[in-house]
Amino acid sequence: MPHRNAPLSETGRLRLARCVVDEGWPLRRAAERFQVSPTMAKRWADRYRAEGPAGMVDRSSRPRRSPRRTPAPVERKVLHLRAKRRWGPARIGGRLGVAASTCHAVLRRAEVARLAYTEILHDERKETATGFWRRAHAWFASHRITVQRVITDNGSCYKSFLWRDTSTNWASA
Repeated sequence: MPHRNAPLSETGRLRLARCVVDEGWPLRRAAERFQVSPTMAKRWADRYRAEGPAGMVDRSSRPRRSPRRTPAPVERKVLHLRAKRRWGPARIGGRLGVAASTCHAVLRRAEVARLAYTEILHDERKETATGFWRRAHAWFASHRITVQRVITDNGSCYKSFLWRDTSTNWASA
């Protein structure tokens, strides 16, 4: 975000627009003076003519409508497959013939996109594995996610009594 006196701030836009509209400067001269393109100079001058100083504020670049948005029936199918099969965007997209990025956008809008917790650890000892699990479990709980099961490989840290006791305690709680 530029500071208030930068040439492209609201103040700079107002100065440029006043030079063109109130003082009669040519667009090219004003654009050179304020180091912007003539197209931008015209845009700000037109906004100033139509809205006055209020027209110099930043506007959202979000489109007013989305004619190419995914149709509601397709969105419902994506959400249904996600809830029923627990599939990710790539698998759902393959099933429905829709791009994975489209499925991901649908899931994100519905706030059901995939969430992961990761850490880079220095070893694979039982204390390290159980410490990771405690932190991961707390993190998921803070995001209101209930863990139903944990799948691991057959590493020795996951065969330890410490891991068994730690994983048994969270599952029964």
